[in-house]
Amino acid sequence: MYAHFGWTDLPMFSLNGLRHFSAGFPSKQYGTNSVSSELIEEQESFALVIDVPGVAEDDIELTVSDQTFQLVLKSHSDVPPGAEPLSIERSTSERNMSGRFRLPVDVDRVTATLEQGVLSLVFPKVAAPQSKRIAVDTH
Repeated sequence: MYAHFGWTDLPMFSLNGLRHFSAGFPSKQYGTNSVSSELIEEQESFALVIDVPGVAEDDIELTVSDQTFQLVLKSHSDVPPGAEPLSIERSTSERNMSGRFRLPVDVDRVTATLEQGVLSLVFPKVAAPQSKRIAVDTH
């Protein structure tokens, strides 16, 4: 079951820099100074889906620890060599975003997929530790 959470009311997640993450990436919801995104929590993972039009795979850096992540997006205008730009509205920039989960995530199983200007990040949760009764041997 999917649950959509707005960025202002996330009980399990905190984000830094999201609203000012992406000047230049248009967003219908918040204007041009942020990105459109969704955070989804499933039983076994968190998923973060972000609109990043014009960002190439090589321009995305994702770093994840057990409960935090940092995302860096780079954007730049692509004027071919020898061409004369008549108008440039896209600038070269770098945007940073970080977040903290309420539960640890499995760093080795995190996935990032970029398809048609949409970045999908899946952060599998770490399985809850299981209690086990240990028998004591006597010699």
